[in-house]
Amino acid sequence: MDYKKLLDAVLSIGSEMLICGAEVNRVEDTLTRICNAYNVSEVNVFTITSSIVITIRVNDDIFTQTKRIRSYETNLDKVDKLNTLSRKICRDKPSLPYILNNLNLIKNGKVYPHFVLCGAYGVIAFSLTVYFGGGFSDGITSGILGMLMYIIILKFNSISANTILLTMLTAFIIGTLAVLSLPIGLGKDLDNIVIGNIMLMIPGVVITNSIRDMINGDTMSGLLRFTEGIIKAVAVALGFVLATVYLGGLIL
Repeated sequence: MDYKKLLDAVLSIGSEMLICGAEVNRVEDTLTRICNAYNVSEVNVFTITSSIVITIRVNDDIFTQTKRIRSYETNLDKVDKLNTLSRKICRDKPSLPYILNNLNLIKNGKVYPHFVLCGAYGVIAFSLTVYFGGGFSDGITSGILGMLMYIIILKFNSISANTILLTMLTAFIIGTLAVLSLPIGLGKDLDNIVIGNIMLMIPGVVITNSIRDMINGDTMSGLLRFTEGIIKAVAVALGFVLATVYLGGLIL
């Protein structure tokens, strides 16, 4: 067994899990179990939201690798498939080519087409606006803005810029369009239109996982993830406030 290549494959599985939204405890436990399945005498894994460091000891040899995590894309379907793969690895101890092939299949697997995701944004925004007391016209306006939000996020994802700034800019653009929709008669209640869209941008998975990490004893990782979620939520709030309070006061 080439343990350097094994370590690289294991680290790739862990990084992909972290990127897709798995909690830190799950990542560390998965990597430890896989290494132990291949008769590694000692395994040490340290994971935070932006980095994974793993060291293994095989007889008198020590191997260490690290990987930096720079972006996240919540995909719980991939997390489930990676969990299934890791269980099969621990049970059957397959060869490295098998592991790498299946990992690539998961990483490059089919995702929902853009028009489906765009429509989902619209339906969710519509539903939330109506749920919180908005009228049908408010819901339609919110749904249209939700679809525009997805298009904006999709375009911004191709830009190498600060994600917090892009988040605030997205919120500002959608807030501005919400304000402009009232004078032309597309909606009636600005608050309900905005709330349907602001809920789409709140990092609920990030904050939930951060609390879970802290409960599991991974305080450092939990605090880092929680801080990231709060900063993003503040950026969303600032973007909408700048648009609805200041710009809205000038137009409405």
